[in-house]
Amino acid sequence: MNGTIYRQREVKSESGGVLPVGEDTLPLATEHLLLVADGLGGTGGFPHQRINPDILEKDRFLATAYEGVFSDATPDEIKRYTVEAFSELFALRDLYFSSYKYAKRSGYFASRIAASLLLNEVLSGGEQGIVELLKRFQEAPLSERAAFETETGERYVRCISDGMRQVAQKANLIYESKSSGMALLPTTISLTLCAPRENCLDALFAWAGDSRGYVWNSDGLMQATADHESAEVMTNIISLRAPFYISCKFMTLAQPCVVFNASDGCFDCFTAPIDFEYFLLDALTRAESMDAFLESARAFFAANSSDDSSTLALGTFGYADFAALRKAAQERLDRMRETYVDPLPDIFTRDYTAELQQQEKRYRAKATEAKDLCGALPEVIAYCAGAAASRKKTDGSHDLAADSAAYWQANYPDVIEHMLTGGLFAADQKTRVEAIVADDLEKLRALRAAYAQREKLYEAYESGYGALIREEKI
Repeated sequence: MNGTIYRQREVKSESGGVLPVGEDTLPLATEHLLLVADGLGGTGGFPHQRINPDILEKDRFLATAYEGVFSDATPDEIKRYTVEAFSELFALRDLYFSSYKYAKRSGYFASRIAASLLLNEVLSGGEQGIVELLKRFQEAPLSERAAFETETGERYVRCISDGMRQVAQKANLIYESKSSGMALLPTTISLTLCAPRENCLDALFAWAGDSRGYVWNSDGLMQATADHESAEVMTNIISLRAPFYISCKFMTLAQPCVVFNASDGCFDCFTAPIDFEYFLLDALTRAESMDAFLESARAFFAANSSDDSSTLALGTFGYADFAALRKAAQERLDRMRETYVDPLPDIFTRDYTAELQQQEKRYRAKATEAKDLCGALPEVIAYCAGAAASRKKTDGSHDLAADSAAYWQANYPDVIEHMLTGGLFAADQKTRVEAIVADDLEKLRALRAAYAQREKLYEAYESGYGALIREEKI
């Protein structure tokens, strides 16, 4: 069983029609291949307004843009895929040059060009060529496997880089932005090649950027790829701006399992990996078929993702039918509920981070109301003086009185909480302060406890998330 999710944000045209505006290319899922690519709407957000007009003609597109890139030997399915992936472009034939808003962005072209070129490379020998490649990986000595992965990634880079330059030249896709930090034809990509064997699955994950490959089995969800980013900024993308690389990782997975590739418009809907897995399992166990599951997930991404596109390509291996897959999903879901939901029933339905931030603001507002009652109290001055004296030992300050006052001004909500908790206020002052802050402080403490419990459960989940991948035990 395999399938895809292809969701793009839509806007209305002046004529009342609907225009898709996403940058992700059409995902692909076959018996041996899973592919997604996410054109970057930020780095590649400028429109191509000077394209060769011939590429707007469906019947002339390949002969114009891919002349010398595709050949008579290029499999027909790759040509069909490429034309279908650009269907939104052909629909704009009569509008493209009439307005800036109809021109497709560089990220749109990038994802489709990169995907078609990589497909042309990996399917040059047909799907049997994939099986043979993975057999070579499986039979290679472990000491040589890393070099083989690097060599394969470099081959994929060459085919994309060389082909993208040719297509860009023929289609007149040129740099048309006056802004710094932009790139010509930027995209991420995530490809998985699959070859089932008896009771196991050989898989090669290849990727650039933050589009991901995943594995799911009865032990849970595991991310098989590592995002190319640092401090939430991508450090490696496919483009014609700068050299790039494609990481490759070969694994032998136990069957049964599910393998899928996804763009960030799928997984960025969720706070943490545990939320992503729980959503997928819940949707899967509610569905009557694979198509129903995929449509349910697509609708969720459309309603909840802030990204302009959500794409996913999925394959299942070792399950007799959808009922067997759903049974396995239900068993895993039951274990997740026992482990994570029973201790904290709202773990998947409440946004504890947002609630805690809002409650902190409410408590601070109440503490501000109580501030004038407390600032001149001897016990408060003594507490702040002690805190300031402790700080003086480390920062070299010499004005203890000024430091004490500054500490109070900067930390009065925490000081009030600490003094109430420690019973440091005189009885009458405690009553007056509690009348103002007690309710919000109690709510804040409850949310802190729930948040801490959620983080502990998240940490327990993530200690195993990907662990089997890292240790190559699946």
